[in-house]
Order: sequence, then C-alpha cells, then structure tokens
Amino acid sequence: MIAAAPPADPDGPTRGAERPPTESSAAAERSESRAEPSLLRAAPADTCYGAVMGEVRPFDGAPDTLERLGYAVRRQALAGEALTAVQAAFDEALAVGIPAGVADALWLPLQRRLLSDRRVLRPARGAIMEWLSPLVGPLVPHCGDICRIAAPGHATLPHQDAYYGGHAAALTVWVAIEDIPLERGPLVLWPGSHRRGRFVHGPGSSGILSLPTDVCWHGGDLAAGDAIVFLADTVHATLPNRGLTVRRSVDYRFWPA
Repeated sequence: MIAAAPPADPDGPTRGAERPPTESSAAAERSESRAEPSLLRAAPADTCYGAVMGEVRPFDGAPDTLERLGYAVRRQALAGEALTAVQAAFDEALAVGIPAGVADALWLPLQRRLLSDRRVLRPARGAIMEWLSPLVGPLVPHCGDICRIAAPGHATLPHQDAYYGGHAAALTVWVAIEDIPLERGPLVLWPGSHRRGRFVHGPGSSGILSLPTDVCWHGGDLAAGDAIVFLADTVHATLPNRGLTVRRSVDYRFWPA
C-alpha cells in the first residue's frame, strides 16, 4: 500500500539555492562542457555531496539489473534526431526565461510549453520504449513526465517515487539532455533499495528522514542521451549541481500495459 503523504512539488525533494546563471558564467560552463566525460568515473569513497553521503561507485552496466538492483542504464538511449529535437525544444523554451526554482512563476509555463511540444514527447518516448519494452514487457506512457531544470546549487534529496503517490509498478526513465559529469549533479541510486520496503519520508518534499550512513550509491558521469530506468521503490537522489549553468534532463514515466 502506498503511504499517505502530502503532494510533492514537481521537482521532488530538493535542497540548495536555485538561481539562474549569469551570462559570463554560462560562457565559462559551455567552454568546460566541451570535454568528453568519462562514463564510468565515480566519486571517491567517503564523499559527501549534500544529502548523499558515502561512496558513489560506477553504475552496473549489465542489462539484467532492473529487477536485481532496481535500476538499469542505457547508454545513448536517445541519439540522432530524437535527441537533437529535445535539445532544440529546451533551447527555445529557456530562451523565454530560466525559472529560479519550482516556485518561480516561470516554472509551470515552461513545463506546459515543453510537455506540449511533440519534439519532447513523441520521438523520445518511441526510442525509449523500443529498448525498454523487451526488458519489462509492453508499456504505456504514464502521466508525470517532468522536464527538469536544475540550477547551480540544486540537489534532489533521497526519496522513493512511490511514497509521493506513484504507482508501485510505475517506471521512471531519467534522460540526460546534455553531458552531465558528477560535478553537475547527475542521478545516483541506492542499488537493491527497492527490496527494503517503504522508507519513512518527511513532510512535503523533505525526502527520507533517515538513511544508513554506509549506503553505497551507484552513479557516474552521463553523456547526452544516456538514460537510467528505475523502479518506483528505488531510493534515488541527485548530487548538487556544482556547475555554473542549469542542468537539463527529462523524466519519462511508464506503466506496464
């Protein structure tokens, strides 16, 4: 049974300041982002990234990890025209204005603009279902897609999607729309946590109240188009965005057909 909880904000449990970057800082970040990230580089042991404490080890790249670990990674799940179409939609939407956070008046209009754009949904969903359906069976898109804009300093606190009203059988596919090295706050997951039951979460969007101090997270640098699919009970978070510009990603959500 899904525990009763107040509705979460559209961006999940968060911590940290969210401010749009300056023009000069954005230029510096664009220059830094040209370097190709190492896809398996992990954080050193005993690292503290905001609320994510402990070691961050490289993702397990085996194709059968979804049931065993609660997540699976697909490199270049979006590529070619499907990826560039989503990137173009983000560029055009953000040219109107960059929201400073989910409470910003620009946030909901941005979501409506992006999630009504056929370039964000149709090609991308088709590409995702093409590789995901053979792993889990037939799927149908589920409400709850979110286009994420994580400002410098932003971090999503550890939580389980199912606690916030998500269906226990739902799947989330988190897609990097640009290269996201560890310094820019990619997704990290606690492998096997989906088998530990439902954790106690705090009010609102405060995330899980207490986690073991020896949690070993799985994460690493992501390239544009890389995707992570995870179960509704898998504990996950993001590292803080320590870059100079916003970090862009999309959550696509699916139910078994």
